[in-house]
Amino acid sequence: MLGPTAKALVGELAVTGMQLVDIGYIDSEYEWFQMGATSKVKLSHKHTMEHNFAEDITLPAAPAYAAQIVADLSQEGMEPNED
Repeated sequence: MLGPTAKALVGELAVTGMQLVDIGYIDSEYEWFQMGATSKVKLSHKHTMEHNFAEDITLPAAPAYAAQIVADLSQEGMEPNED
């Protein structure tokens, strides 16, 4: 799940004899499966490139995830999380 990098990486490693699978969108596909969706629909909590929805994304609260963040590189200063 490395975005565009995955395709290049898989291509380069495959010539060495390794077997690799790019599973980049499997999480979205699984969510649509769980929803019983018969076509791709907007997922309100994530961007889905193959369906081109990147607006109005609302991330759910995830305290356990947030507690594991060491540094937020999207913020100025990039100070480590000291909580």
